[in-house]
Amino acid sequence: MNIMVNGNEISVFSNRSDNPAVIFLHGNSLSSTSFVKQFDSEMLNKFHLVGIDFPGHGKSYWSRKPEKDYNLFHFRDVVVEVFARLKIDSFVLAGHSIGGHVAMECLPYLKNCKGLAIWGAPPVKLPLDLSPIFLPNPLQHLLFTKNLNENDISALASLFVKQEYSEPISEIIRQCDPEFRGHFPGSLAQLMISDEYQLLVNSRLPVAILHGDGDQLINRDYYNTIEIPGLWRNSVLTIENAGHTPQLESPEIFNELLFQFVSETFKI
Repeated sequence: MNIMVNGNEISVFSNRSDNPAVIFLHGNSLSSTSFVKQFDSEMLNKFHLVGIDFPGHGKSYWSRKPEKDYNLFHFRDVVVEVFARLKIDSFVLAGHSIGGHVAMECLPYLKNCKGLAIWGAPPVKLPLDLSPIFLPNPLQHLLFTKNLNENDISALASLFVKQEYSEPISEIIRQCDPEFRGHFPGSLAQLMISDEYQLLVNSRLPVAILHGDGDQLINRDYYNTIEIPGLWRNSVLTIENAGHTPQLESPEIFNELLFQFVSETFKI
């Protein structure tokens, strides 16, 4: 379905309309389609599953003002408005990569949030320094390269997933507005990002942090430099045989962990 936000269509996927809910927020240049293995899970379908496509992604609108719309703060405001329309009483936010950062940005504005699951999205502190968070990778620049040719798209997909999932991810990347990658880095330079670590601390919510053991982008050691109150199982949980997108590469393990976290959060 589509939900109008300030006159623009935001694409929302949902399996049903009861509670409790798990809200999926996708990564850079991706869409809610990247959660297909979760929407297909009989186990997770015991919950109300919702996926939101950010502006410029998936089936949502492409902005006519990309310099104003393609940033974490605008994505946060869109998600908050979608929630107001959906009237979901209680939920867990599940955010992948940029979606994880958007989820953290939403915490002060979504009072019915009961917990947070994030992966590929280490909480940043201010002043902003991304150097200890990202691993050095010669293809990393593609995350924020406006125009990608077919070789670039394949290379970017290879940062996200193993070869067997490369083509489906490549197709999702093709659907993304190139202006997003062109303008998003500038928004970070303008400090359109909060102290996410402090947002987590202030939220006092349970937080599950997952990490693919083969993630080529995120430095797992960064988590050792921060202490997160409410960290589920008191540890960053490593998912084997997965990279930056474990929900596709190791869905059985990922789904089981997410199911356990949501069940414990809602005391089911």
